[in-house]
Amino acid sequence: MKYSKNHSISKLVARTILIISIGVLAYPLIPFFIIKQQELSNVQVSFPHKWALIFPVLLFFLYVGLMIKMLQKKFQSIEMNALFSLAGLMLTFYLLMLYSKIFVSF
Repeated sequence: MKYSKNHSISKLVARTILIISIGVLAYPLIPFFIIKQQELSNVQVSFPHKWALIFPVLLFFLYVGLMIKMLQKKFQSIEMNALFSLAGLMLTFYLLMLYSKIFVSF
């Protein structure tokens, strides 16, 4: 079956976002293996409003749900690839901002 150029591009972008976002999600595991536990116990993150955590959690669940649907269809749906790419980019940027706030204390 011959696919359009847009399908090939959306497939490539979705796979790239998948790899990048999995890497960003795995990034916080590195300090647990490198830094001593005593230094990690001093790190604290506080949020002024607990309601501020709802949207990142919803974004994460949206990301996981779209990833499962996209992988079930094996990147065949252009719309699903685009939605996943958008959710993956937003999650990646949010996590990078969160990590920059947390890892400044090291």
